[in-house]
Parts: sequence; C-alpha cells; structure tokens
Amino acid sequence: MRILFWLMFFLNCWCLTSPAQSCSDTSFRKSFTLNASDVTIVNQQNLADHSTLLTGQIKPTSAAGQNGLILRIDKMGAIQWAKQFSTSYPDLNFIKISTSSNGDLLAAGTLNNNSLVLAKLTSSGNLIWQYQYILSSNYTNTLQLDISALELSSDNSIILGADYAATKDGELIDIAHILKIDPSGSLIWDLTLPAEAGSPMYLMGVTLSSSIQVWTHAADGYCQGLDPRSISITSIDPETGAFLNRKKYCFPHDASVTSFSFIRHAFKISPASNGYTIYGSTGESSPERAYLLASFSIDAEFKEGFLLSRPSDFTLNSITHAVSGKDLTYIARTSNSPGNFVLSTIDLTNSLNRQRLIQLEGIQLNLNFLKAGQLLSTKTTGAITLSMSYKTNNQPTIEFFQWQKSDATSLSCLGSDTIAPSTWKPFSLLASGDQIPVILNNISNAVPIPLTSSNLQFTSINKCQEINQCNRIRLTGKDTICQLEQSYQYLAKLNENCSKRVQFITDSSQFGLFHQVNDSVVEVRFKTDFRGPRTITLIAQLQDCTPLSDTLVIQLFNGKQEIKEEERLCPGDTLVVSPGSWFKSYHWSDGSTDSLFTITAPGTLALTYSSFCNESYNHRITVLDGGKGKKEFHERCQLDILTLQSNAIHTPISWLPQQHLIESTDATARALPDTSILYTAQYRNAFNCLLTDSFEIKVHPIKKDFLPDGFKVCKEEVVSLSSTTTFKSYQWNTGETNPTIRINQTGAYILTGIDSNNCQSSDTSFITMETCRQRIVFPNVFSPNNDHRNDHFKPVVQGSLSFYRLSIFNRWGQLIFQTEKPEVGWNGTIKEKLQNNDVFSYSCEYAFPGETRQHIKGLLMIVK
Repeated sequence: MRILFWLMFFLNCWCLTSPAQSCSDTSFRKSFTLNASDVTIVNQQNLADHSTLLTGQIKPTSAAGQNGLILRIDKMGAIQWAKQFSTSYPDLNFIKISTSSNGDLLAAGTLNNNSLVLAKLTSSGNLIWQYQYILSSNYTNTLQLDISALELSSDNSIILGADYAATKDGELIDIAHILKIDPSGSLIWDLTLPAEAGSPMYLMGVTLSSSIQVWTHAADGYCQGLDPRSISITSIDPETGAFLNRKKYCFPHDASVTSFSFIRHAFKISPASNGYTIYGSTGESSPERAYLLASFSIDAEFKEGFLLSRPSDFTLNSITHAVSGKDLTYIARTSNSPGNFVLSTIDLTNSLNRQRLIQLEGIQLNLNFLKAGQLLSTKTTGAITLSMSYKTNNQPTIEFFQWQKSDATSLSCLGSDTIAPSTWKPFSLLASGDQIPVILNNISNAVPIPLTSSNLQFTSINKCQEINQCNRIRLTGKDTICQLEQSYQYLAKLNENCSKRVQFITDSSQFGLFHQVNDSVVEVRFKTDFRGPRTITLIAQLQDCTPLSDTLVIQLFNGKQEIKEEERLCPGDTLVVSPGSWFKSYHWSDGSTDSLFTITAPGTLALTYSSFCNESYNHRITVLDGGKGKKEFHERCQLDILTLQSNAIHTPISWLPQQHLIESTDATARALPDTSILYTAQYRNAFNCLLTDSFEIKVHPIKKDFLPDGFKVCKEEVVSLSSTTTFKSYQWNTGETNPTIRINQTGAYILTGIDSNNCQSSDTSFITMETCRQRIVFPNVFSPNNDHRNDHFKPVVQGSLSFYRLSIFNRWGQLIFQTEKPEVGWNGTIKEKLQNNDVFSYSCEYAFPGETRQHIKGLLMIVK
C-alpha cells in the first residue's frame, strides 16, 4: 500500500509544462476610406477563420441612390475584398449577414423600405442567387423597415426576421414579419405578428431550438397595473409556421420611473451560456436604471436580470451594442463627449470588472443605435471586434478595432482602462398572461431581383498595432506543504517579450486566501478543515492564449488520525488501526512497515512513525477481549412451552427467527416450536460488541392417528381396538393398560401413551354398536346400454358374505358367465358380443359368516 501511495504521490507532484509553442495575438485599430458621398456600416460577423464580414450601405458620388455594401476583413485587419451591390431601385441596404455550412454567405437587407432582399454569395463575394420578398398588400405606407434576424436551421433552411411600421385600415401599427426560405431562395411560409394599433413593438431577434422562438419588445398596455413594457417569446412550428405557445414577461412597476422613451431596437438578444441574454437601454431618465441585462434559459424561461447605472457624462440612450461571449458580456456605449465611447466588460456574476475608454476627437460618432444590426462581436480566441462608420472632413470612413480580451496595452489609440463608475442592482421580469394579438398568415411575393456587383477600392490606414509574442511559461512554487497556516506565493515566469496577463485556474474552494498579486504572481493560504493528504492542481495560463499553460500539482499534508491506547476486539471482528496513509515511514512491533495494521486477536501492539515534516510519533495499543455469547441445548416434547434466557443486560435485543415465538422481552423469550429449531438472540454489550446467544432446540414430535377413526360394528361381531404405535406405557379411558382392548358397547375410546422420550400422546376412536340384517337380492331385468344405470346384472348384498358364486346360462343351458365376487356383474355379452333381448337363467350359492350355504335360482331378461 505504501508503494502505491508513493507512486501516486510522485506522479501527482510531477510538474507538467506544455511543449514550447508560440502564441501571437494582435490588437489593432485600422480605418478605411474611399471616394464616395457616404458610407454606413450596420452589422458585423466574425467567421471561423477569424476574418470579419461588415455589411451596410454606400452612396456613390455619381449616383442618386444608395447601394448595398459588404467587406471581408482578415484577422490582421486587411481588406480581403469589398463590393457594392446595386439594383434598378434607388435604395438597397444590407443589414444582416451569415455563413452557411459550406462557407457560402447569406446577406439580408431592405429595398426602398417596402421589400426584403436575400442574396447568396460565395466566400469571395460572387453572387449565386438573389431574391426580393415584397410585403403583402394587406399593409400600406411601410416605414422603418429593418432586418432583425437571419438564422440558419439544421436543414439549411433560412429564417429571416424583420419589423416595420405600416398602415392597416387607416391605423398605424408595428409588425414583426417572419419568413422561412429554402436553401435555393424559394419562400416556404411567412407570417406576421402585428401589435395593437398605436402600441409600439419591434423584433429583437429569432432563436432556434426545438421550435422557432420569436422575441419581441412592446409597450402594449396589456401589463395592467404594471409598467406597460413587455418582452414576449412566441414559439412557432418550424415545419408549418403554426403558432405553438407564447411566454410573456412584464416590466415591474417602479414608482421612480415617471417616464421612458420607447426606442426601436433598444434591446437585442444574443446567445449566451445555456441560454440567451437580452441587453439594451431602458430609455429612462433615472441614472440608476439606465441599462438592462436579462438572462433566459434555452426554453425562454426568465432566470435573472440586472440594471446598470449611467454615469453623468453618458447620453440617455447611450447603450449601442452588446454581445455575450463564452464567459463575459461586452457593452459598447457612447459618451456625451463628441467622438468618445466606452467598452465595458461584465463577468458571469454581472459585476462590471473592466472598462475601456476610446477617444475619437473631432469626429461625430455614430454607432447606428437605431439599426437592428450588430457592430460588436467576439472571436473564438476571445478577441473583441468593433466597427463604426462616420464622416470626418467630409470623408466617409470605416474604423475597425480589435482587442485581445486581457491585453494591458500601452497604446493610447487602442483606448485605456478606466475606473468603472457604474453599479449593478437586481431586476426581475414578471410572468404575465398572453394578451398579444394572434399570428396572422401573410403572403409575401418572392421574385428574383437583378443585382450587379462591383469591387470597391478602400484606402487602409493602420492607426496602431500591438503584437504580444509569448512562447514560454513556467509555474514555480512549493509543491509539498506541511504548514498549512502559512501563506505561499506562486510565480508564473514568462519570456521577456510576453506582456500578457496570467490567469491562475484552480478550485478556489480549497483556499482560505487566493489573491492575484500582479500579472504573474498569486498568493495563497490553504484551508485546514481536513485530515490527511489533499492534492490541489494549480494551472497558470496566458489569457487569450489557450495552448500556452503550465500545471503544478501541490500535495498538502495535515494532521494524523486518532489512535486509541486501548481497544476492545469483538468476536469475529478484525481491527484496522492507522495514523493515516500520508506519513513518511511506519514501524510496527511485529516488524511490518505498512501504514495499516490489522489486529485479529487480543494483545499489545507498538507503533513508531514519522511525517514528511520530520515529526516522529509513538503509540502503544492494548487490545482486550470484547466478550462472547452463550450456547444452550434443549430437548422438548412437541407442544411444550420453552422459556429462553439471554445474557443481554439493559440493551435492545433481537430474537431470530420469530417463528413460534409466543412473546419476547429484552432478555427473555417464550417459544412453542413444533419442529427442531435454532433460536438466536443478538445484542450489544457494554463494549458495543455485537454478541449472539444461541439456543438449539430438539423437538420430539407427539404421535398422532394411532387409533382408527370412528366406525360401526354389528352386535353380532367380536371387535378389538388396538394402537398402531408402540408406546412405553398405555392408558385407556376404560382403565385398561394393554395395547389392545375388546369393544362391547358404543362410546369414545381414548388411549394415552407415553413414548421412549417420555412424551405423552393421545388419540380417540368413536365406536357405534348396532344390530345388522344380512340378505342378498337379485333383479330380474337389466339394460346393458352403457347409460351407467343398471348396465350389469349383479345382486344387492346387505351384510358380509363368507362365500359367493354366481353362474348364468343361456336358454339351452350353456354356462355363459361365472364369478365369485359379488361386486362383479355380467355386462350382457357373450364372447364380447352384446346379446339381443332374451331370457336367461342364473344360479347363486352364498353364505354369511356363521351360517350355512344358501342356493337360489331365477330368470333374468335383457332389455335394451
């Protein structure tokens, strides 16, 4: 056992260092300008190869309308390609973009504020197909048309979501519009969710689980008695578009909220860990209730929410874009100062743990707050990207930022960390009834649309760039700890050119203190609430650089197990003693050196052992006999009551088996067994040893049925009554003591016998004496037709015959049947052939006991 322990100990203490790898991460800020009247970026998406797609609108200098715009930027911020897309119509805007499973691109946008456009492109931006989806004539005067959702389902069909304001029956209403489109661009089905007239509503997004979940935000007045704002999740059947169910949550009423601004697309939805996150501006004037962050489960159940306060220099509706990464949520918002915005980082506990200020002096910043797009996103590496568009000196400009999540950059153009002035407080959404109007079918027209594309030439300016080159990390510190009350420091050594912050990963519940002193040092103090060894794994990992890490296994030793100086050994038990398996050496009095010793018999044992902290201990153990139970043997006759007495004293006792126990108390039981049996009594003595008293009972059975049952006898007969069992002595109720007596009168005759085991048995026979009449009578007709009635010719006999012979003859005097058994009759056949109706004769000789033979003759007839 000690060898196994030491083998595992040294394996655990082996310091594992990842192979030398290079981890290069780049933070940069780049701007792109071109010769145009205006350019607007409304959406970005990071791809698997860490490139980024930007979509929006461009207004050429030589054209009256605006064209759709798509750019692809590589992971280092260089434009791979940039294209504008134009139609014969004057206003095309690409708002959402996504990638299919084969790498093709899907771009969704609006055209002339009254139709939707969807185009499929290759990864290099070449058109594959493009469709225009014209809105139904049920609604007129379409306003504020925006794409809010573009999702791909598992079967590669496309879910497109938009919202707009339109006129129906003379009233202006808000509408959410959902379309399902097949991979070739054909419309499968579409539907609308109209709000009440005059009630503002917009589409936050669409999520896909087992159903299509449509997320809307409204101020419809259905949350009666509460804040009129609500969030609804409508579930749609993905195959048919049929309504499944709806969940609705109302904003709780707060007396401090005197007014709010309902702004389109103030809230958006983003995937998060095990569910979704809703984020956005509350539109309230109160600085304590500026921004909302709410989390939902994958089934759209509300989990928790938080309100973030607004600093004094931030605009009322300053939250612009947010995204939930693997473990953090990022929010970008504008400041009152022209050209400034702040990127905030929020961890899973909804604590504002980092804030970065970006300054763009001389620029009127526009992050397109009122658009349904998304300009902030994260990469799988943890990098954060942000894009924006603006004009400076009448020059259309696109800026693209990339930060590594934990970079402590010194470049001012990439921003600087600031003290986070905002605070969080809990916020709950209240489940409400379903009051939103039902879904109405709406038929859109899907028609191909001519699109032409042309390449754009941007001028790229690298405003600043910082590269962290890290290829070595080594975690050092004490890996064997005996004095747990002390504090220890662990250092992660990096190469000189690496300025990344180290992240220490471990089970923090094992520490009384765990404090990261600086970028590469952590100070710890271990908990002492345990005995024995404990292994803790500490990992030093570069933030945003997953392959580069080092592991240190720390072995803790704390205290010894208690060993008593005196023990009691219970019967049948063994006693295992040990101070613990985590000491350096052991020496028992029999010469063994294992950490455990098994005691099987009373005696004295000595132990000397030492710890890894060079402490020596001595123990002497005396083991005494814990007691024993008693054994008894008893012989009893069947039906005798037996009293059993256990040695148990003032302790609960268990008698087994319970069969034939009349009663049992703590120490005494009374039994009436009918067969041999072993009773046991289990109990614990003063030393808590489980003892067993055993009582073997041999039961001698009493004799039964040794006299015949009651019967009748004729007075003329001489009858004797005898026992069928041999006894040592006999006693009849007639006073006789012989095994056999003569019966001379009616009555009950009782015999009591004593056998060789001195067990007494009794049996009774009831005898009836009567006068018997003896005679024999023959019929003269019988019918052998097998109807089980009178099928045989034989006599009726009363009494017991001592002689009998019956002979039957045919009409010629020939003997055809003869028997000497009165119970055997003639069945009417001769040589197995049934005779016809005829007359036969019979002759019978018989005698009753003590009488002379008699002879009778007669005729018999067969009648069928």
